Amino acid sequence: MSRRSRETGKPTQPRSLYITELEDKLYGEITEELFVQMAKTFVLYYQIDETRTNTNVYGEGQTTIFKNPIQIYCFVEMEEPEVKITKYGMRQDQKITCWMHKRRLEELEVIIHEGDYVEWNGLTYIIVSSIDSRYLQGVPSFRDTIKVTCVIPDSGPNFNT
Repeated sequence: MSRRSRETGKPTQPRSLYITELEDKLYGEITEELFVQMAKTFVLYYQIDETRTNTNVYGEGQTTIFKNPIQIYCFVEMEEPEVKITKYGMRQDQKITCWMHKRRLEELEVIIHEGDYVEWNGLTYIIVSSIDSRYLQGVPSFRDTIKVTCVIPDSGPNFNT
């Protein structure tokens, strides 16, 4: 006999032998509260508006149009800046890692894409990777965070100002 969801009545796949849907919901609410109430750190997420950005055949655009920024609460981890020596002089590369709550992103209807921008602590970063991270009890449906890695780009964007 297959299990059925209480809300939809459709068959559901077994999630875990040890965690029920009620415990999953409680865990999600607690971790979301940690992100919003305890961290009190947020980034402004700038998503590229693909419909209004003019691109050529290769998908390159002269000017990029952004959607309105979205405030996303997250834990931000800043790494030690790396100094590189190039033929033009020294350059300092700064990198941050943002741990974002997956359910909160779903509520905001945000999908994080590489190439979009975040603003944090007065600096603008470009997203170079976003990875679904921790699983609860090893079950993919219990994902709770997304690890977003960002670096300072060579040239900063114009956020439609």
